[in-house]
Amino acid sequence: MKKRFCYQEGFPEPPATATLALSERIMTISVAPEKATIEIDSKVAGSREQELVIAFGP
Repeated sequence: MKKRFCYQEGFPEPPATATLALSERIMTISVAPEKATIEIDSKVAGSREQELVIAFGP
C-alpha cells in the first residue's frame, strides 16, 4: 500500500493526520517539511524519514 500527500499549489491540502491499517512489516515513512514529525500512538517516533517495524495485532 502506498499513500502520498502533496503540499503544493494546485493540489488539495493534505490531512494533518493519517491512519493506515497494516499487518506486521517493516516500512519507511518520509515526511516533509523538516518540521513535520512522525507519531506512533501519540509518541514522536522521528522526523524526516524513519524505518519502523509495525507489529501485527491490536
